[in-house]
Amino acid sequence: EMEQKDEKFSAQATELEQQRGEVQHVQELGQQKAAIVEAQALQVEELRAEIEARGDCERGLLAQVHALEATTSGLEGVREELVDAIRRIAEQELEMDVRA
Repeated sequence: EMEQKDEKFSAQATELEQQRGEVQHVQELGQQKAAIVEAQALQVEELRAEIEARGDCERGLLAQVHALEATTSGLEGVREELVDAIRRIAEQELEMDVRA
């Protein structure tokens, strides 16, 4: 009877040891998954920062485009004024030649 109890106790001890090993394995898997999740969270933050940087860059480029458009518009106005001035000078020269 004692022998049976010893065998039963030994079997229970072996089963508990197996369960402890399984628990440790599950804990290790949980730690691995937590590390993976943390790494993914860092990647998400890096991507978010990159997207924001690209947005800043795009906004900067858009501002430059608007500035160039304004400059082009201003230069177009100056060109028109120069064309008008040249035409007036040419008309005045023509009038002088006709009078002479």
